[in-house]
Amino acid sequence: MPPKSPKIPRPSNAFILYRIDFQREVTSRPEPYDSKGSNRCNEISKEAGASWRLEPAEVQAKYYRLAEEAKRQHARLYPGYKYVPSK
Repeated sequence: MPPKSPKIPRPSNAFILYRIDFQREVTSRPEPYDSKGSNRCNEISKEAGASWRLEPAEVQAKYYRLAEEAKRQHARLYPGYKYVPSK
C-alpha cells in the first residue's frame, strides 16, 4: 500500500476569515466572567455567526475579497487540488 500523502487544507472561506478576526478581538478583551471549563470555542463561533449576519455588506465584501485572495494563493501552492469530501 503506498504511503498517504499529507492532507492539503481547504482554502478559507469568507466566514472562516471573519471568525479568525472575530476570535482575536474577543479573546483580547478582558473577560467579564470566568469561562474556564466551558467550551469557549463553541461560544465564540455562535457569537461570530450572529455577528456576521448583522455586518454591513461592505464588511462582508472585505472578507469575500480576502477569501478570493486566499483561494488564488491556495491554487498557486497546490496546483491541481480538488476537494474530495471524506466518506
